[in-house]
Formats: sequence, structure tokens, C-alpha cells
Amino acid sequence: MSIYYDHLRQPVEKPDTTPVVWRPGAYGILSNEKGEWFMVEPTWAKQWDLPGGGIELEESVRGGLIREFYEETGYRVRVLGQPIYLGESHFYHQKLGFCHTIFSIFQVDLVDEERNEQVVNTFDDEFEIRRGQWIDPMSLQEKDVHPIYWSFIEAWQASQR
Repeated sequence: MSIYYDHLRQPVEKPDTTPVVWRPGAYGILSNEKGEWFMVEPTWAKQWDLPGGGIELEESVRGGLIREFYEETGYRVRVLGQPIYLGESHFYHQKLGFCHTIFSIFQVDLVDEERNEQVVNTFDDEFEIRRGQWIDPMSLQEKDVHPIYWSFIEAWQASQR
């Protein structure tokens, strides 16, 4: 058996016969003039996430990020340049099961200032967004964010000191 970890960093044993879901992902950092990042809090965890998520099979990485960012925040964004971080994680997700992801984090900026909050939380399941908020990334601690982002955030914080 392999050990995977959930969003609360709790171990979950994966039976040998249980398949692993391949889930590439992309996430965006949208910064404001104060240097804060727009982050989202999902309904299933009291942690901050970077907007983004899984890339669909026939979708480009940038296209998937643009779609996911809009679905989670109501903001239309453009992706700037190459990824600023590439990560890998094995994790357990309540809905998807045991997952293996390779994910990219990109800088994004707004296409326009308008936020369409009506598109947020339009899916028929419990995996929705509770709220979005501007957060000072220097204030984030490991317990505040989903485990897959922590290595990136910790390195980013160190680079700012």
C-alpha cells in the first residue's frame, strides 16, 4: 500500500488494487497594486487555494488555466509568459480519489476589471468556492494553504526577504 495525503495533510492508505487518477493542473497568481494575491477558499477546506485546477484532455495548459480561473473567481485573465513554478504531487481527493499531478503556476493579469460572480459556484456538487479574497502572500503559513502550493509559496517568501 502507498500513503497519500489529503488537503489536511492526513495520511490515506491507497490499496494496491485502486487506480491512480492522472490530473495535470495549472494555477494562476493574480497580483494587485499592493502585491496581494487573489486566492480562493473552497467549501471543503478552510485553506486558501490559488485559482486554477485540472486541465481537460483536449485543452491546452493555458486554456485550462483561463477556464478554471474564470469558473473559480469570475475574473477573465490572460496568462503571462512561461510557468514560474512546476510541481508534482500525489494526493487524495474526496471526489477524485488517489491522484498524481504535475502542475504549473503562472503569473496572470486581468483582461478587464469586471468580475462576473454569477459564474462562481455553478456546479452541482459540494466542491465549490466559498469566497475569493486578496491575501498578502507574506502572511501565509503552511497551515493556511493546500499542501501542493506550500513549497512554491515558501520559496517565494524566502526570495522576498
